[in-house]
Amino acid sequence: MREGQTVDKPWPRILLIEDDLGDTDRIAHALQDHFHGVHIMVAATGQEACQPDLTQFDAVLLNIDLPDCTGLDVLRHIFAHHDLPVLMVTRHCDGDSVATAVRSGACDYIVKQGGYLTVLPVLVEKALVMGELKDQNKRLQQTLRRRNEQLQQVNGQLESSNRLLRQMAERDPLTGLSNRRHFDELLDRRRAEAQRYQHDLACMMIDVDNFKQINDRLGHKAGDRILVLVAGILRAQLRAADLPARYGGDEFVVLLPHSTAMDACTLARRIADQFRHDVAQIVPDSLSCSLSIGIHAVHADRLATASEWIEKADQAMLEAKQSGKGCVVLSADPGSHSVPAPSRSVG
Repeated sequence: MREGQTVDKPWPRILLIEDDLGDTDRIAHALQDHFHGVHIMVAATGQEACQPDLTQFDAVLLNIDLPDCTGLDVLRHIFAHHDLPVLMVTRHCDGDSVATAVRSGACDYIVKQGGYLTVLPVLVEKALVMGELKDQNKRLQQTLRRRNEQLQQVNGQLESSNRLLRQMAERDPLTGLSNRRHFDELLDRRRAEAQRYQHDLACMMIDVDNFKQINDRLGHKAGDRILVLVAGILRAQLRAADLPARYGGDEFVVLLPHSTAMDACTLARRIADQFRHDVAQIVPDSLSCSLSIGIHAVHADRLATASEWIEKADQAMLEAKQSGKGCVVLSADPGSHSVPAPSRSVG
């Protein structure tokens, strides 16, 4: 009796497919002597063998020679419906038939000669053990597949969480642009690329004029709307290769690879003009709100350190504010000059 088998439940349950009544009785007695709880169902033809529910059996003893078909036909029917250990029984050792049966999935065979009835129960027990091991292996594989699927799902959730955490660590929560820390991390990389490939690089510092007064007069929600507006204009006006970021408070910074001073000034005018037009929906005419923009643009062979580069763009932006606000100032070596924004001219 196998582990966990109760006395009340017959075991093993054998389907004996045998047309010789004498052999049927002898095989049944041999199995009953060996397995005290055995239950045997007999089918004398292939047609009868195809009737019962195969899931109700633990093993099959199948005669290769049947009156209405071959044992190989029945073997194919069995494996088409259920995976059972099948032991082939034959009176004559037909090597081709036996080999075909084993290749088709039969676990073993026995020839009805000599003391085969002594060996038969042992082979049946071996087949049962092999079947049980096969079932256990299937269950383990199914469990492994389920756990792998669960692991893949957890890994997918973990990757999504990590992406979200990275975005939270790299993005400004209000505007969705890169934050200052992430911008600083990318700045040296973009600067190194410019030096390696010898292309122009420009940096733009942007400040919202009179932002504190507007916040005080209209409230922080209006101030937030203005900052979101700036971010939206930057996304719309910039190229995919450009890098905008909220640098702090009401200040924004934009990195412009492959951009000359003229390219950066033209872009700054478009940004300032778009902002002047769109901010009117948020700020009344009685309050002045514009953008002061400072630009520092150099060729790769004149690149200073990243901090010096940002500092020059910041100084140019301060000059823009000191020049009356709402204008663009280009920092050049040596000196700087002011470029009026389209919204106003600087005298």
